[in-house]
Amino acid sequence: MNASQIDGDNMKGYDKAGLVAGTYVYTRLAKHWNIQMELRYSGKGSSSPKNATTFERNRLNYIELPLLVQYELIKNIDLQCGLSAGYLFHATHNIDDGSGYNDFKESFNKIELAGFGGVNLTSLDPILFNIRFSYSIFPVFMPPDASYATLGAHPWYNNIITLAVYYRIGAKKDL
Repeated sequence: MNASQIDGDNMKGYDKAGLVAGTYVYTRLAKHWNIQMELRYSGKGSSSPKNATTFERNRLNYIELPLLVQYELIKNIDLQCGLSAGYLFHATHNIDDGSGYNDFKESFNKIELAGFGGVNLTSLDPILFNIRFSYSIFPVFMPPDASYATLGAHPWYNNIITLAVYYRIGAKKDL
């Protein structure tokens, strides 16, 4: 599950929930060190707070390829950091003026590069719990002119907190 917001779009708060699903492979590099690659779907975007006078929602759907390094800090706790390349395959913008969802994909950068850091809790191995913070390195949207002022006059960046449950197939092998 993603809790997301877009920095720069004049909406504040992690008010947009999104689904995260995928698969991963990993290998041990050395004692305490792993490298992992994932392929996943990630729903991102932003939504105005429930108490806002006008309701707006941006829905962004990505296919991502995160590459990360993990360090076993102590038994059952892994720290991780890495980079993720994402491809935006669908984007919509909705405002409660009755116009419905508008295809917004052409306005966004198709490729997102994000940096992230997180923690794995592995005490129930093969079930792993993960929390991760991710932030776009480059803007995902640049307002072209002042006519976009209602969408924010600044570049937009994805700002995501992810809570995930992983299931490891195969045994965790210690060196």
